Amino acid sequence: MRIFLEEAPKQLQALREAVGTDNHTGAEHGAHRLKGDLGYLNALEAAACARKLEDAGHSGDLSHTGTMLATLETNVEAIFSVMRALCLDSQVFSERM
Repeated sequence: MRIFLEEAPKQLQALREAVGTDNHTGAEHGAHRLKGDLGYLNALEAAACARKLEDAGHSGDLSHTGTMLATLETNVEAIFSVMRALCLDSQVFSERM
């Protein structure tokens, strides 16, 4: 979880930049990486959004990705919140032991 919390914001930023600059290859690669991480975490809705962004990058058409990116960011932020809470709970538990 800690690795995801450290790396995913960087991945999201790179994806945002790629979409914003119409960089198809960058969007495809960034979305692919996030899709894999999210799939590993079983975050199916967020992984599906990343897959759609990956497909858009692959097809070379990022013109309709704004909503997909916003949905992905919302889902990932929710995942971050849960993970941060779990990490804090884990720290408190281990400090008590």
